[in-house]
Amino acid sequence: MRKFSAVLFALLILGGCGLAQKMETASLKIGNIALTVEVAKTPSQMAQGLSGRTDLCASCGMLFSYNDSAIRTFWMKNMNFPLDFIWISGQKIVGLSQNVPITDESGKVKILSSFRPVNRVLELSAGWIGQNSVKIGDLVPGLD
Repeated sequence: MRKFSAVLFALLILGGCGLAQKMETASLKIGNIALTVEVAKTPSQMAQGLSGRTDLCASCGMLFSYNDSAIRTFWMKNMNFPLDFIWISGQKIVGLSQNVPITDESGKVKILSSFRPVNRVLELSAGWIGQNSVKIGDLVPGLD
């Protein structure tokens, strides 16, 4: 019985990833640029974010969607690549954080916050904002 319990426990631990909620995806456009994003809505999805991933396709991202507007704080814990952050209020881009490194100058995990209250945050591969000439005031239709 003890061996069966140990095997069952191991299967539950190793198979836990398969039990995790799969994130829904959505198609977004910023200007003429189409994106496919995973939508993080639950606390566990938001806590996981893009951590642990090895890469992110050029037209992919992760959208964090909240029920309220507030100053949002993110950290780069367990990230394997730098990111661009687009801070969104309603459907309007109100802030941009480009080429956010994994660690700060002192080697600690980088932490950053929105400049004003937002209800959505879009994470993209570093350099995406500059490559696509995104600017504050641009709209992200279809979010509301």
